[in-house]
Amino acid sequence: MPAGFRVRLRPLFVLLAAMALGIFAASQLPFSVPLWSLLIVMALLLGASQALARYHPAGNALCLLTAFFVFGIVRSDQSAQIRRDDISHLIGGPSVWVRGTVASATEIRHARFGGGPSYSFTVKVQEVNDYRHSQAASGWLRVAAFSCPSPPQPGDLLWLRGTIELPPPATNPDSFDYRAHLKRQGIYATLAARREGDIRRIGRVPLPPVMQVAAVIRGAVEKRVQSHLPPEDAALLLGMLLSERGQLPIDLVDAFTRTGTVHILSVSGMHVAVIATLLLWLFRAVTLPKKLGHLLCIAAVWLYALAASGGGGNPPAFRAALCATIFLAAPLLRRNPEPRHTLAFAALILLVLDPRTLFDPGAQLSFATVGTILLWNPVLERCLFPWEPGLPWLARISRGIVAAVSLGVVAHLGSWPLAAFYFHQYSVVSPLANLPISFFADALVVCGLLFSAAPFLPWWLISQGLSLLRESALLFAAPPWAAFSISAPPAFLIFAYYALAGGLAAIVRPSVLAPRPLFTPSASPSMDTGSGSDISPPASRSVTVAATGTADRK
Repeated sequence: MPAGFRVRLRPLFVLLAAMALGIFAASQLPFSVPLWSLLIVMALLLGASQALARYHPAGNALCLLTAFFVFGIVRSDQSAQIRRDDISHLIGGPSVWVRGTVASATEIRHARFGGGPSYSFTVKVQEVNDYRHSQAASGWLRVAAFSCPSPPQPGDLLWLRGTIELPPPATNPDSFDYRAHLKRQGIYATLAARREGDIRRIGRVPLPPVMQVAAVIRGAVEKRVQSHLPPEDAALLLGMLLSERGQLPIDLVDAFTRTGTVHILSVSGMHVAVIATLLLWLFRAVTLPKKLGHLLCIAAVWLYALAASGGGGNPPAFRAALCATIFLAAPLLRRNPEPRHTLAFAALILLVLDPRTLFDPGAQLSFATVGTILLWNPVLERCLFPWEPGLPWLARISRGIVAAVSLGVVAHLGSWPLAAFYFHQYSVVSPLANLPISFFADALVVCGLLFSAAPFLPWWLISQGLSLLRESALLFAAPPWAAFSISAPPAFLIFAYYALAGGLAAIVRPSVLAPRPLFTPSASPSMDTGSGSDISPPASRSVTVAATGTADRK
């Protein structure tokens, strides 16, 4: 094989793939393997790997990969186990009283044809009473409250009355599967509190200090946004800042879905990246020490993720905060942050903590999109517009526009197979719509946080920006050809698509992104100095050195 096509298998990526395959294999097994036997096999494999480390590198690698494969099966089996006292064992029984603590932010939904609002939240179960005796219970319960004077808050201790039910499945082949959605979060049962008195507050459980600060921040942001903006603008801004989508108009959510920009309506990697970049710039502007600035930025990112989650239940925010933490912690450990390794390491940690993340559509879309951007966007930039020093300002602006469009195209190429598989829709305008809509969303997220901290600023600017964002989404979604419904492609074709994209990137990247030589003797002009040596002219040398310095900085 030619040297230009040599592919290096990086250990972190291979270990991640081995564990992911183990988790997937565990989900396909028709039987359950005893946990103790898996642990023995994994211990033997690790021992064999250690014994072969010095004498047989290939055998060492094979044993280590197999151990990670078995570890994926172990973690998958552990996450799928349900305790004997789990609340889901009461599904189908008579009405009971359940005592538990509110463990998530409350989603508020207003009725379309009159009536009061309904509330949806998650409860961590502690006790069950069947009107005769009480017994301890565990697990999580998703509650829908239709007659409640005020929305419960995280930390509220409640008694709930109702029947324990199984979450409803998808009613059509291509519709949303609510049961599978809750199962990926470890929730196997629901309760509907329909009458007055079905919910009774009996106290509060003190939250950790960090959670209390996050709750105060969330409440302050909600209060100031709702007091300074009209209801429609406030709903849109809170959707971007805190993932509150319950009060957004359906036609607006549909417009963002058709344009492939619905990701701006929940706290995710885009929001965290913008906030982290802004904070690092501010810390650098006030000449704060680099390590201290990174530590403060990590703390701020997690505080924002906790505030956006409302106490829990927002995995995208936590995934983004974890990726940002790994990236920001690299300089603290005297390491250069490498985006691809940061993404892979974050994915490995998430799978270790919760193997169900592998089957989460949001996680799959996030990692597939970001991974495709990291692999292919530098290649496109180098091929479309190689950097040259001394570019005029008009050329720099043109280059930035082309770079933004190429970024949208690459992001679309990385997301459309999974979007088609889960949502059965293909957005034609997504590559173009993401450019202005994401730009407006980034600016509004920053302005929303700044204005919430300083409410004396002119809020009409944010109102105008929200109107522009709304009109942009509706304009891109208006044509009938903006998006169309498609059937879900087979899973093996999606896997082959991403495997092909990753394999081609591994082959193309080394040749395209290879460092360029200082100068080529055969191509550079020479001067006869009388000594038989070729020396480049001063002007040629200066341009070559400047180009090399720019490439090194990049």
